[in-house]
Amino acid sequence: MARVLVLLRELLSNLARRPATIEYGVRTGPTPSSSYRGLHVVDVEKCIGCSLCAIECPSGAIEMKLLPSQGEGKKPRKYPVVHYDLCMFCYHCVDICPRHAYRVSNRVPPPTPSRGSLVGDPLAGDSGE
Repeated sequence: MARVLVLLRELLSNLARRPATIEYGVRTGPTPSSSYRGLHVVDVEKCIGCSLCAIECPSGAIEMKLLPSQGEGKKPRKYPVVHYDLCMFCYHCVDICPRHAYRVSNRVPPPTPSRGSLVGDPLAGDSGE
């Protein structure tokens, strides 16, 4: 019985001294390895707008948007926007791109209360990099 009381006192003192969880994104453990599949961003200069990445995406996380006007007589071109909240980071889009237009990283998507901030639009400037 005395041993149980000692263990209980130790448990209560540990709970009072330190938090039970770690603040995600503020103080986390080790960084991911270089082979970790993290955020991937489209380089619009390399992208030809073929839509292969959006067609082949198994989770439907890639949306093709029209580039802003490119001048008189030029054919409108599309570019991919990655929705990280739907993405399962299989990197199939990276593998299938004929122009190697995706920049890959081992960065983890940031914690956020808003799903709208998990959209990697390279033209909007909120692409996660």
